[in-house]
Amino acid sequence: MVWPAASRKLESRTQTGTEGPDTPQPIHFFEGWEEIPDTQDYPNGFRVEWELFLRHLVGEVPLAEQDPWIEPVID
Repeated sequence: MVWPAASRKLESRTQTGTEGPDTPQPIHFFEGWEEIPDTQDYPNGFRVEWELFLRHLVGEVPLAEQDPWIEPVID
């Protein structure tokens, strides 16, 4: 769809006086946040990916069988 330049008026918007960056924010956003307890130790994601890749290089397991996100290359 092509809009001719003369057929539409450009819209301009501006902040109201109470929404300016120099005005203090009346809402404290962090007050509604809750801390999530550590119920499980997760391994470092970079280390896990490197270990999978190194296993592939050594020839233990093909990379496509280790990582479900990698699609196998078909020759």
